[in-house]
Amino acid sequence: MIEMQVRKPSDDGLYLRTRYYQSMIDMGLLEEGADYDELNPSYIIFICPFEPFDKGRHIYTFRNVCLEDTSLELRDGATKIFLSSVGTANDVAPDVKRFLEYVNGILSNDAFVQEIDQEIKRVKKLEEERVRYMTYAMKMQEERKEGIKEGREAMQHDLALKMLKDHKPIHEIVRYTELTENQIRKIAAENSNVSFGEESGSHV
Repeated sequence: MIEMQVRKPSDDGLYLRTRYYQSMIDMGLLEEGADYDELNPSYIIFICPFEPFDKGRHIYTFRNVCLEDTSLELRDGATKIFLSSVGTANDVAPDVKRFLEYVNGILSNDAFVQEIDQEIKRVKKLEEERVRYMTYAMKMQEERKEGIKEGREAMQHDLALKMLKDHKPIHEIVRYTELTENQIRKIAAENSNVSFGEESGSHV
């Protein structure tokens, strides 16, 4: 499990959260029918844009050890890792350090960092697109509540045409516009420069 932290809590909530996540991971595995001796190793990783323990490190790794003999590890397979993007120690590999610099807003030429940056941009674009279509759909709902039939149909038509120009699959256009497939195909036939997306399995 990996979680990005926003700010350092004023109490011990961040550290106690590892117990909650560990219990959720173990319960999930056991509910799937695994025996205790078949539990997979688990890793809880917190990425922090702050110093979680005030020791200046980039990485803090915790496992269960015997207090009387710290060389004796419990070997229960549970590991908690805190990564700090503001560490100063020379304690991580160069690629990990470049990733932590990226958390601080520094984009390097590292292939892994570039891949993460592209994926984040892709997800943001999809989210913005989803919000845009949802906003349009909400406007149609407002029109429907007010009983303005002609205005609603015009907005349905405009939204369907916009999504066709964006090559969205027909099932997605049906979902957001509430038009039938036949109505959408008619709109597509009236506009030769539009087509359905690949997921629809057909093109106009």
